[in-house]
Amino acid sequence: MNFSIFTLISIYLIASNFAFDAETERSIDNFVENVFMRNNEIPGVGLSVVRNGTVLISKGYGMRNITAGLTVDQNTLFAIGSTTKSFTAVLVVKTLNELYPERGAAVLDTPIAKLIPPTVNFTLSDRYRAEQTTFRDILAHRTCLLNGGIDLLFGTMTAEEYAFRSRYIPQVCEFRNGYHYNNNMVALAGELIAAIAGTTLRNMTLSLARDIGMENTTCIDFDGVYESLPDMSQPYILRNGTLVEFDIFQLRRIHVGLGTGGILSTANDMAKYMEFHLSQGRVGNRQIVPTNVMNWLYTISNGFDFRGSRRDDADSSVYGDLGTAQGFFSALYDGWSVIHHGGYWPPYVCDMCLFPATKIGIFICSNGPGLLMNYPSHEITSVNIFELIRGTNRSLEEIESKNRKFDNHFIEEHLFDGHKANRVSTVLHYSRIRNKVELNALQLYFSEWAHGRLQQVPGSNTNFSVHWDTTIMDYFYSGLRAPLNFWIDFGIVDSVLLRVDFNNLEFQFVKNATLDTFPAIPWSPSSCGPE
Repeated sequence: MNFSIFTLISIYLIASNFAFDAETERSIDNFVENVFMRNNEIPGVGLSVVRNGTVLISKGYGMRNITAGLTVDQNTLFAIGSTTKSFTAVLVVKTLNELYPERGAAVLDTPIAKLIPPTVNFTLSDRYRAEQTTFRDILAHRTCLLNGGIDLLFGTMTAEEYAFRSRYIPQVCEFRNGYHYNNNMVALAGELIAAIAGTTLRNMTLSLARDIGMENTTCIDFDGVYESLPDMSQPYILRNGTLVEFDIFQLRRIHVGLGTGGILSTANDMAKYMEFHLSQGRVGNRQIVPTNVMNWLYTISNGFDFRGSRRDDADSSVYGDLGTAQGFFSALYDGWSVIHHGGYWPPYVCDMCLFPATKIGIFICSNGPGLLMNYPSHEITSVNIFELIRGTNRSLEEIESKNRKFDNHFIEEHLFDGHKANRVSTVLHYSRIRNKVELNALQLYFSEWAHGRLQQVPGSNTNFSVHWDTTIMDYFYSGLRAPLNFWIDFGIVDSVLLRVDFNNLEFQFVKNATLDTFPAIPWSPSSCGPE
């Protein structure tokens, strides 16, 4: 009898601690509109919050199209960017379990070369990786191959060609001995699991979305006319302090890497997706993915050197990423377990945070102006909302004070570790074969898209600055709020170097090179490791 009373009291206290009422919602509205959006000059936001199978919030703030006077609502479409990687991971574990149920979780550690049909060519930069890389290696970002995100900006290619070029990505750390965020590899994992399933990644993604009940979610296709979709949000960037329209046509470039960032979704649909995860693969009375298989996703497979983010002795908070799971990051926030992934496809930025112990999920997405420079970030906005939802009896001001000091530290050292690593990579060697460079009348062409005029740098016969005529600069406004300076060095006989005044980035291009000038298999038959 005493045990029963204790249990009832415990349940009552937990339920009380997680109360949600109109005042809480007003506090969230106030923070999103007057702090998050105002501080960062965000045009529009979609937000959804779920808890214990109930959608607490699914709504929009601000404008999805300023010129047309259209507001954001729960059905407004946003590009969710790398949050797509979690969908790809779900498809991987779901398909592998269905095809190889006897292997259990060990199927994630089976070399992909042993799973794919004989007609599929899986080649990486060295023979050992090609023979041993597993889906766990790819989804947990431990292949230690250089991220090729720049390919999504420069050049026009098919998804098949994008996957083929992955074989030329060089090593940046020893296989399975580090963490390096990799868009190429996850895009490739999506194409490979579709080949194993005997269908297309697009069909698999849409089928999963419909099974979950995500009726408005779709995939970016190069032939899609997204600006004409009735609920599509117009993306914006800040140029010279003013919000201007970003060329929505450029969204199509992600079609080559659908599995890494090519989904459009809404706050309402993402609420259903979060509930699918928090319910461990169940939708209503249907178990879409077995519970034990869903748990494969959240297991840390690439641990970080976690030391917590306490700032002083009086601060008991512990905050940061523990490591990568499958298509997710596993983290701690103030002692709570967090499964999360952000998304950035210029200039859209999103964040999805799942708190399994409390069954709370938070999704937030903006249609500009790109990566945020001021407090609060999407991630900090999510955890501030979590604090309000779980009923900590703290005021909004107290919650802000607690989390403000973590914001920049959290972004730079945890959530965006991989992206930061991409920025400081000094030479993207394999980019030299990605685009044909043509020099004509002092004009520089990268495919049909990036077109710039060259102006000679005073005092140099081989260095030219680039003045872009095309929308490539909009991507850099989205990331940095200002144009970058580019220099071209023609001092190398057989190639040109594109130098960028941001973390000493260099991109090398072989003049008039094509894939035909490089070996189909980038290692000799007797090779084992990287050459």
